[in-house]
Amino acid sequence: MNRPSLVPVSKNDREAFMEMATSYFKEAIPGFEPDEDFRQFFFDGMFTPNIFCDWIAREGNRVGFVIFGIENHRFLPRKTGFFYAFYLVPDSRRGPLATLVMQDCCRILDAFHPSKIQLEVIEGNEEANRIWTWMGFRRVSSKYYLLERKF
Repeated sequence: MNRPSLVPVSKNDREAFMEMATSYFKEAIPGFEPDEDFRQFFFDGMFTPNIFCDWIAREGNRVGFVIFGIENHRFLPRKTGFFYAFYLVPDSRRGPLATLVMQDCCRILDAFHPSKIQLEVIEGNEEANRIWTWMGFRRVSSKYYLLERKF
């Protein structure tokens, strides 16, 4: 397999990116429908310092995207690498593509000397859990959200 390439998403890619991002969220979150703030702000919010938003390209075709970056630690003089989103179209999910892309992204993050690299996996996404574990990531916590007020 030819190594995939990471191609920066440009501001001219808004429509194509938002279409693919909507597919990502619809697969990840049952019942997801983009709200007005998602449609209005999600795309532009990625064009900030130390955030990388790249198309995943294979043989000249866009087969997914990855959003990752570096943040300052909230309390310590350290940097943390983050993966915010990673998506491959269904036809591209078999084989080593995901691993190759993530290795490339980790090399980019390593240039910033982060104290750690972290990510979230949506509950039930066992395929992502297998890939990340194989790459050396370890589950260290669970994240909870209060979505509906019951009090």
